Amino acid sequence: GGGTKSQYRGVSYDRKKGKWRVQIKVAALGKSGVSVGYYDTELAAARAYDRAAIGLLGRGHSNLQTNFELDDYAGESIPRLTGKTREEVKSTLKSERLRVAPRRRFSSRARTSRFMGVGSSNRKNQWQARILVHGKVTHLGYYDGEEAAARVYDRVALALHGPGAQTNFGADQYSAEELAPFADLDRESLQRALGVKPMDKSSRFRGVSRKKGRWEAKVMVNRRWAYRELFDSEEEAARAYDAALWRLKPRDALSYANFKDQLPFGAQGVDGLPAPPADDDDDEEDELDEDGYASDATDASGRHRRFGAQSGAGGTRASARAMGRRVESAPNLHAFTDLVVGQNPGPAINSLAS
Repeated sequence: GGGTKSQYRGVSYDRKKGKWRVQIKVAALGKSGVSVGYYDTELAAARAYDRAAIGLLGRGHSNLQTNFELDDYAGESIPRLTGKTREEVKSTLKSERLRVAPRRRFSSRARTSRFMGVGSSNRKNQWQARILVHGKVTHLGYYDGEEAAARVYDRVALALHGPGAQTNFGADQYSAEELAPFADLDRESLQRALGVKPMDKSSRFRGVSRKKGRWEAKVMVNRRWAYRELFDSEEEAARAYDAALWRLKPRDALSYANFKDQLPFGAQGVDGLPAPPADDDDDEEDELDEDGYASDATDASGRHRRFGAQSGAGGTRASARAMGRRVESAPNLHAFTDLVVGQNPGPAINSLAS
């Protein structure tokens, strides 16, 4: 891996990740300090350091040192971190990072862009802009120029997340009139405002997309499809996705399963089942759609949704059979379907935790 120093305070380049890392050290957090996160551009990383420093020390602290003038952050609401424990600081920084800069990860198959929210299409010799809206990757259109796509992304990001959003160009380059058409819109309305035709792959469930007139459930592990299957029913595909996710990626299932209230676990989980990542989860692989883009992501609010308090099993025997049909590299998935319909819970829990 290794790193390269930056011209900015608290910033270094991580060659292995291909991103700029931000680390901040203050006496209250110990010698090692705390990681603020990884960013696509050096400038974004430098500003993230500044916001963390302001939050930790306060704007008027005599030891406060930032990369840019404090006036640059006068209009921003920066979470107060003074007096928090190290774990609380890490949690708050992560939530803030996800709020202003939702993860955008592209497949190595795609032509790499130097801009956030921009990638190439496998079908067109153009640049495509995409952004997360309520946890779903949203298509913002195809553009001949890479910079044109980046500026569309910027305008939508600022309209959705405010002046604290991470952008490719300075927020001051965009007028309020440019941002107004995109404010407070849902995914479909946003696409209509841009004159973009929605992709005919959307589903109301995670891990499910439209394909050949049917619904496909799919789970990716280590950038390879570990499970793919077609269903006539959208909900049937969603339940199959949940079952495959629990078998193949149980940690992700804690956050991303579609039917959490019908899973056979209580709110506190089960002994032996891996807990969801407590800190930086940038190493986790996102689900990728057929264009190579992330199709599932953490909610832009930074919240990891957990189970409801229900501990009873849900679903029908028919849906359980559908969940267990075919999962490549997942021979123990049928143990999960038995558990869903209330049979033999002990072995199924052990198989999931192994």
